[in-house]
Amino acid sequence: MLVLFVNGFVFDSLETIYIVIPIVGPVIYGGTFDPKWVMIMAVGNLQTSFLTPPFDLALFYLHGVAPKEVITWHIYRPAALFVLI
Repeated sequence: MLVLFVNGFVFDSLETIYIVIPIVGPVIYGGTFDPKWVMIMAVGNLQTSFLTPPFDLALFYLHGVAPKEVITWHIYRPAALFVLI
């Protein structure tokens, strides 16, 4: 999950899945892990990593549609708390 999170900083979700899943796939399918829950955790992990710089496109889009009096710090502060959780 840490590798997924770090790859999500710089790669898009499709590239991250193409890199990580072939490496950890045999461990997931050959072990006692439930593949459905591992993939659900991976998708949630990737979406969380997309809220961190430099690949925080969701925050840039939100800042683009926000009123002029909303500064970037008003958007980054709650996102940082969400990533820490």
